[in-house]
Amino acid sequence: MSSTILITGAAGFLGSWFASRFINENAGHDLWMVDIAPKPNSLPMDAQDLGLWLEDFDVDVDYAFHFAAPVGGRQRIEGDPLYNADSLRLDSLFFRWAVKHARVAIYPSSSAVYGTQLQGENALSLTEGMFSPENPTWLRPDEMYGFTKLAGEMLAWKSAAYGLNTLCIRPFSGYGEGQSFDYPVPSIARRALHQESPLTVWGPGTQKRDFIHVADIVDLTLARLEKGQGSAEDLDLLVDQCDNILGRSFCALGDGATSPITSSIQYFREEYLAHLEHGGCPFDPEASTVFATEGAKA
Repeated sequence: MSSTILITGAAGFLGSWFASRFINENAGHDLWMVDIAPKPNSLPMDAQDLGLWLEDFDVDVDYAFHFAAPVGGRQRIEGDPLYNADSLRLDSLFFRWAVKHARVAIYPSSSAVYGTQLQGENALSLTEGMFSPENPTWLRPDEMYGFTKLAGEMLAWKSAAYGLNTLCIRPFSGYGEGQSFDYPVPSIARRALHQESPLTVWGPGTQKRDFIHVADIVDLTLARLEKGQGSAEDLDLLVDQCDNILGRSFCALGDGATSPITSSIQYFREEYLAHLEHGGCPFDPEASTVFATEGAKA
């Protein structure tokens, strides 16, 4: 099925992989792409700063993939924090545009949003629930880069009140063909290819990272979109939509249509959340169903 798709930062590592996937699908997508500095051999796209480009882009899209951001690897993250701060401008401009023009936004966050206290010498295996923009007791994120990603997730969360559905992904240590040597996997692989001895790695060598190939990031992100999996925020969005319909609908059936939704969320919210957490029904059907006894008659 063809869709209208926007990809910002389309010449970058993640953006170019997503763009190539949509083009190779040959599904007739209406694909819009923009990047401030397209590479000479990159796919055709508009070359302009995202803020200026969005001022004139008045097109409604099904999916808006937002990959435009300052990049530069760990050395840039630690050595030039204000360089990464430009993400605050880009993300704000993107979400202000997306609430008016996008059905679904896709925002790439990072493991850097998790508190640095969780990633030190006695680090824990990080899980999704360890950070949420809804929780006001954030731990200190990893450098300015982590703070910008935290702010981006907050923008995505707040944009739900405007009707925008956003999928935030947190790929840990993505790697793959076309990635800059500013990042660990291609850099260390090149050193090994050149048979450097000793082989220099970043950090003390005791850290553990869950590396994921960029093709898997693309596959999993698109699978999540295709399945239409919901989130806890969608429950609040449903209630808000019902409040807007109640007493305001031209349809005589409008008011009655909201009651089953609002009442079920009010009295069975925990059950809804359990279904979202488990990706399906977490309850034993035999334990939650009254079965007719043998010989019972209708």
